[in-house]
Amino acid sequence: MIKKYYVIIGFLFIISFSSCSSSEDTNHLDSKFTLNDTEYSTPNGHLITLVNNPTSSTQALFNVLYLLDGKILNNEFKGDGCDYSNNVTSGVIIGLVTGYEEEFFLPSGTYNYGESNSSSYIAPSFIITDVVVENNCTVSSNSIGQQQIINGVVNVERSDNIFTINYTFETRDFGNIQGKYVGPLQQVERI
Repeated sequence: MIKKYYVIIGFLFIISFSSCSSSEDTNHLDSKFTLNDTEYSTPNGHLITLVNNPTSSTQALFNVLYLLDGKILNNEFKGDGCDYSNNVTSGVIIGLVTGYEEEFFLPSGTYNYGESNSSSYIAPSFIITDVVVENNCTVSSNSIGQQQIINGVVNVERSDNIFTINYTFETRDFGNIQGKYVGPLQQVERI
C-alpha cells in the first residue's frame, strides 16, 4: 500500500514539475541573433517608452527595445551605462518610433529603417557584443551602430503579453544580422 502512495506522489510530482515550465520559458530559447555565423542569446526583453514632442500635436512614441543576455537593474534606466546586471555580454538595442497611442506600449506592426517620413519606423539601433560590465557599469563593448546599418526591418507581433519580434539589419562591413525575440517585454522607467 505504501508503495502505491510513493508511485502516486511521484506521478503528481512529475506532473506538477512539468506544469511549472511554461511555453514562455521555452520560447526564450529562440531569442537570439546571428552575426558573422555566431549566435548570441537574448532571452531578456526590456522596453523604454518616451514621448517625443509632448506638447505638440504631432506627438510620437519613441520605444527603445533592449534585447539582452542579462538584465536592466530594477527596471530603471538612468542612461549612464551603469544600469545593467554584471552578466550582460551581448544584445540588440532597437529604437522604434510609433504614432502616438493611448496605450504606452509597443504596437504590432512592421517597421522599416530610414523611413522617418512615415508614422512608424526604425530609429537609431545598435548591436553590441563582447560587453564587459563591472559593478553594473559598461566598461567596454563592440558596437555596430547607425553609421554601419544600411537597411533594416523589424516585425512586431503581440499576443497578450508575449511579443514575437523578428529583425534583420544589413550592414556595410558585417553582412546581415538576423534575430528573433519571443517573450514578455519588461517595461523600464527612464529616470
